[in-house]
Amino acid sequence: MNNLHMRAKHNTLLIVLGLLILSWGAGYQYLNYQLNSLIDNQFNNISTNTHKIFILTIQQKKKNLESKLERVISISDLTKAVLNKDNKKIELIIKSYYRNLNFIENENEKDKLIFRSTDGAILYHNHNIEVFNNNKKVLIIDINAFNQTYSGFEVGKSSIIYRVIKPIFYNNKYIGSVELELPINKFIQDTSSLFKIEIGVAINKSMLENIFNKSKQIFIPIGDRYLLTEGSDKLKEHILKNSDKSSELYKIDNTILLENHLGEISGYFILGYDISSLVKKDKEFMYRLFFMIIIMSFAICLVLYFSFKKIFAEFKKQAYTDYLTGLANRESLECLLMKNKLNLLILSNIKDFSLLNEIYGIKIANKILIKVAKAFEKFSKENNFNVYRISADEFVLVKFEDNFEVEEYLEIIEKLHNYINSLIIKIDLIDEVIGIEIYSGISVGYEYSLAEAQMALKKVKENSLSYLAYSQKVDRKQHSKEVVNIKKILRHALKNNNIIPFFQPITNKDGKIIKYEALVRIIEHNNNEERILTPNEFLSISIHSGLYIKIAISMIKQSLDFFIDKDKKISINLLPSDFFNATIMKTLKNSIKKFGATDRIVLEVIEQDNIENFDRLINILNDFKKQGVLIAIDDFGSGYANYTNIIKVKPDYIKIDGSLIRDILVNKESKILVKSIVNFAKELGIITVAEYVENKEIFELLKEYGVDEYQGYYFGKPKNLLNK
Repeated sequence: MNNLHMRAKHNTLLIVLGLLILSWGAGYQYLNYQLNSLIDNQFNNISTNTHKIFILTIQQKKKNLESKLERVISISDLTKAVLNKDNKKIELIIKSYYRNLNFIENENEKDKLIFRSTDGAILYHNHNIEVFNNNKKVLIIDINAFNQTYSGFEVGKSSIIYRVIKPIFYNNKYIGSVELELPINKFIQDTSSLFKIEIGVAINKSMLENIFNKSKQIFIPIGDRYLLTEGSDKLKEHILKNSDKSSELYKIDNTILLENHLGEISGYFILGYDISSLVKKDKEFMYRLFFMIIIMSFAICLVLYFSFKKIFAEFKKQAYTDYLTGLANRESLECLLMKNKLNLLILSNIKDFSLLNEIYGIKIANKILIKVAKAFEKFSKENNFNVYRISADEFVLVKFEDNFEVEEYLEIIEKLHNYINSLIIKIDLIDEVIGIEIYSGISVGYEYSLAEAQMALKKVKENSLSYLAYSQKVDRKQHSKEVVNIKKILRHALKNNNIIPFFQPITNKDGKIIKYEALVRIIEHNNNEERILTPNEFLSISIHSGLYIKIAISMIKQSLDFFIDKDKKISINLLPSDFFNATIMKTLKNSIKKFGATDRIVLEVIEQDNIENFDRLINILNDFKKQGVLIAIDDFGSGYANYTNIIKVKPDYIKIDGSLIRDILVNKESKILVKSIVNFAKELGIITVAEYVENKEIFELLKEYGVDEYQGYYFGKPKNLLNK
């Protein structure tokens, strides 16, 4: 056994060593690649800058030479001498002005000044006219039509020259031209003085015929071109050794074109860059870095080798333990449920925990979670449950048993709620005593009991219940009780005028309140305690029980009467079916007539499935719009409120569905949809309103997306303003 253990250990070391060698080889290749890339980038930057400088040099030379030629042409009697082809007269005039015009840059290397007649014959050459008197050259084409100056590089007798050609007119008639030539060396000197590079000039083989055997020029082959003797000796030396290819220590660029006045290629600027010192320095750094990597790799391997068991144990603990509370986490729960045994699972969620985060901050909220976790842990031990924290404010209790009775687990859930909801949480950093409530979803099942409990919890939140089991029998029973109770509350509220509009502010991008939305609430008094019911609890039941119309009429009258003397807009929620109800419409029209300022009234058409006659609804909305009333489509992004209907309705406002805003910080799809809705609305000139703006982060993100107006707890909760 020991031999086998030693052999396995030996094989493991060999594998680790082999992996290290492979990683070092890959690391070396990567560093070498990065080094070469760095050097190439540096050369490309220098080449690009040289190209730019070269173009600027040409532009400056051209401007300077054109200015000189303008001064020549403006000399008195010169144009007349050109017209008469009077060589001596031209020479006499030019010689007296030549030095004053500052043409001479170097006595041995002058700019060449040439006058030609219309047929291209030379009338004057500042070097030696006898040499050039048979050199007819027509360089200007259609000069009478274009009347422009031509410039560019040309292959001369022994090298490449830069030529500027300007036409001469006498009484608006073309009589000849004047030229200035610069040797290519002037451009080489101007460019190479700015960068530590070597520069040369090359021509194509086809151009070689113009100067071959007519000068003492030495031509160096460079690919399909020939390098002229102008330029750097070091560049020529490298090309003689290595042709036109860049080497490890010397880079070449031959992409700069020299064009003549017709845009044809006359030659090429060749750039050479000696990078030997840079390569040496970078390689020294690379070797040091590589050596340090090897040393560090050995050190890391030793640490891993002696600490692996300890690290693995710690990792396992972290993987299955919640970092904040120390309870088992979701991964641990899922592993447990995979045993596929019958279990009772209770999923609990802290009510409005996000508000605690906003009010007290994350630090205090975490302390609350820790205290709640301890309470769940204590309850689990007393009642033989396993306890888990599976997300921010969600806790799970699980126990395995062969049989569960409904009465038994209802008793347990009641006991849990009484225990957690009675907690008195004191935090040292604040003076307040904090109380919490929980929702719970219950499931009796096997592997999928957590998902079933989550469905139950969702229904609990939708219906503002305390708890609900994923069981049809319990579900129906609980639902029936709730319906009967809500109907009783509705009738009492209508009889005692307890249907009250609560008003929630809507702001612009600057946080300034510009209007309010009227939200229906029922105030219930029970045992001297006031309870406020939201539409989620009673709206659906009121519609099916025939009590909704009275609620709608009450809301319309109270809301518009309250805002009749205010300066803010008021927004009222209406179902699509409300616009087909004669009683509701009569009340609405009378209240609008009494209100007067129709441009301060917004009718929000809220979502309702199965609209009977959509075209009829559009006609009714258009009638209100003609009166100046503003129309808003609520919950856009869900239900009937699709893009096609928006185009038909043409509302003044679109209120983005709250489910998209609520999780926009973490849901990529919500972000995409909100951006799409905002862009769509802007194209149609419709104002966008975002609901459920719960915090600053959501507000700032929506501002960035271009939302126009904002509503949510970040700016204010719905309040009863009628009692103020």
